Amino acid sequence: MILFLLTILLLNFAVLAYCNFHINRKHFLANVYMQNEENLPFVSILVAARNEEKNILNCLESLSKLNYAKSKYEVLIGDDSSTDKTAKIVANFIHKKSKFILINIEKNVGQVRGKANVLAQLAREAKGEYFFITDADMQVPESWIQSHLKHFSAEVYITSGTTLTSTNNSIFSKLQYFEWLYLMGLFNSIDNIKPITAMGNNMGFRADKYFEIGGYENMPFSVTEDIQLMNEFATKGYKHKHILHAENLSWQEPLYSISDLLKQRKRWFQGGKKQPFYIWILFIIYAAFLPALLTLFYFNLQLAIYILLGKCFVDSWFLFSISNSLKVKINLLWLPVFEAYLFIINPLILVYSLFSQKVIWKDRKY
Repeated sequence: MILFLLTILLLNFAVLAYCNFHINRKHFLANVYMQNEENLPFVSILVAARNEEKNILNCLESLSKLNYAKSKYEVLIGDDSSTDKTAKIVANFIHKKSKFILINIEKNVGQVRGKANVLAQLAREAKGEYFFITDADMQVPESWIQSHLKHFSAEVYITSGTTLTSTNNSIFSKLQYFEWLYLMGLFNSIDNIKPITAMGNNMGFRADKYFEIGGYENMPFSVTEDIQLMNEFATKGYKHKHILHAENLSWQEPLYSISDLLKQRKRWFQGGKKQPFYIWILFIIYAAFLPALLTLFYFNLQLAIYILLGKCFVDSWFLFSISNSLKVKINLLWLPVFEAYLFIINPLILVYSLFSQKVIWKDRKY
């Protein structure tokens, strides 16, 4: 029994050790994306918005401050039947801003619903050679477009960036910040082997390749439309790249309740069901760590304490490496609280995802 538990724990350390090795390699962006303005590609930014009156203005302001050539990008905002003041706020902001376009989404196309439906209709109106997607609760950096364009190549046709949650005075927001920092490191490391996810709030892709695969309206419906798109690109041999760099770092609003977090993770869980078997093995190894450690406490208290301290050391090293790559601050004194948070939240997410029947997102059930 102890041997089995030690195997689970050591496998966790092995995965994190690989991730640490990958993150600590120097990450250089490709050659700086600088061309004469007339030679820059025209790009379209697509924003799906539903009931985002509290956040949409910050998003639009960040998009208006992009340092990409002003004549070389457009912003299409799709209002997905919002029941609040989202559409009015957008309309007021974009008044006399010709590059911003508001489109009211009133029907579904093809098999898709929700965000994918909005993006499908925005893409039909977009004129860009490249499409970039962000969410209405996001704030992107000035270098956002260039930070994606640098990574497209003869093989890479779809990119995902780095997103963290902003923090406020609440403990919950700080824990989400830690968690997203951790997840960005994992996603970036695993992407180097085999992409398993895309960042639908910080993503770019070639427009011609998007239409070549038929667009969202010709894909099977998925509650994780970003992963669906990445997988469709992969079937054509078009590679995905995850970017871990400060120039791309974007910020999203944190969730404000455990209930909202569980709904979000249920959606991720539902969308991840089609992942390859080996990805589920990695997930099981990760999820089994805390139960295995608790069981080991019963059989060998001293060994369990050593392993727990080792886990804290590896996690702190990992988080420090990621924060260093992104040039963000992290207070490692929060690490014990974060470890306790994971111990509580991961079982809750698993139980909720297995036993809740519907995905609830943006006040809609899927």
